[in-house]
Amino acid sequence: MNEKLISDLTDEQIDELLKYTPTFTKTSLDNIKARAIASVNTKPERKFKMKKIFLTVAAAAMLLVMSTAVLAAVTGFELGHIFNSFFNNPNVDDVMHVGKTVEENGIEITLQYAYTDGNEAYAMLKLRDMQGNRLNDNTRLVFDINNPAFLVTPIVYDERQNQAQAGISIVNWDTLPLEIGDYLSLVVESILLDANNVWQVPLEFSLLNAIEGDMPKNIPGIDWAEISGIGYNSGLFHIEYRRTDAWCHSSNWGILGLIDEQGDEIIPISNRGTDGYVEIVFEINNLEDLAEARLAFSGLVVQEIITGPWEFTFPITTMAETVELVSEIYSSLYFSDFYVNISPMITTIGYNAMACEEEANNLAFLQRMRDYVNSFNTPHITLVDGSKVELFQRDTMFGASGGHFVFTTLYFNISDIYSITVLGVEYPLDTNTVHRTAQN
Repeated sequence: MNEKLISDLTDEQIDELLKYTPTFTKTSLDNIKARAIASVNTKPERKFKMKKIFLTVAAAAMLLVMSTAVLAAVTGFELGHIFNSFFNNPNVDDVMHVGKTVEENGIEITLQYAYTDGNEAYAMLKLRDMQGNRLNDNTRLVFDINNPAFLVTPIVYDERQNQAQAGISIVNWDTLPLEIGDYLSLVVESILLDANNVWQVPLEFSLLNAIEGDMPKNIPGIDWAEISGIGYNSGLFHIEYRRTDAWCHSSNWGILGLIDEQGDEIIPISNRGTDGYVEIVFEINNLEDLAEARLAFSGLVVQEIITGPWEFTFPITTMAETVELVSEIYSSLYFSDFYVNISPMITTIGYNAMACEEEANNLAFLQRMRDYVNSFNTPHITLVDGSKVELFQRDTMFGASGGHFVFTTLYFNISDIYSITVLGVEYPLDTNTVHRTAQN
């Protein structure tokens, strides 16, 4: 900037400029200097270009307004939500609406019912096999670890419709708290068919023969590990195995151990692992006792893996609505009252204990409280059409103050709730007992 310009101005020029300033001050003089300098340094060509840019941006904005208004009218989206999503995420090129379907390798996945409680986003996924009947209740999903997501419900398979549903939670720590207009990405990397967790499955492997020198590396029945060392000395039996390239933390993994002739687990006295190797040590008094012991494994067994990916990027358009209920319990020996908080996919139930402090801190009493709750059927929600919403227990905690349960459900409409059944008693949820609120 040319500061020398001011000294080149004549007194008449300064007086003329001061006509536009009501009161002469140093600040006004500084403004005059700045405007004069800017006027001299501004080229007409740049003005013209800026005007063209402004007109281009204005036209684009007008086009966005008109096209968005049409989209809102056709789809029913709220205009404010669409604008919020666009301006919060201007670099997203592939944002999709809830209800979008992606198909890979014969499996169709549809994203449904996405909403947030401010901390997590919840959504429903519907799966359909377009090539047969490969899905069932033992189907599992493997998510991309770079887009944290996990199942919050079991996968529920409907054989009649040949489709499955599952509730998921998506956490994005970079954008907390989540708000309407924020967007999230979800990637299902693969689908595991007939996936089952197994426990202490015996393997065809002779421990005595291995100790005597005939030690095969390969273990019949599994490919994710091989024996790298085995031996017996002074009442201690050692097994060392290593992970192979077939090991996969999401679809092909396990641990090795020993079971006795009754099939009961033999507890190791040491279990250490490093760099893919694991050493287990058992206390075995006599070498002959190994004749009846069996090598066994616990882990995941998968029959088939269908690879994707199935990729979704979508805006959050709804905050979670909740239903709350607090009620006394008249027939319980352990609890005075309970509270319930219900959202479309998460339900919490808390029981307040009425025991004295001495009893409440007694482990036996806490176990009796737990047994009392477990003696009843799992709570369930009834909708106005008479259908029941199954609750899947996720977390449980008992303490001196009582018990706290967290359940998950497949998505349902909050406004359709009629009642909840707790400890064998149905509690209608009407305007006198329910507080509805949108979580902030």
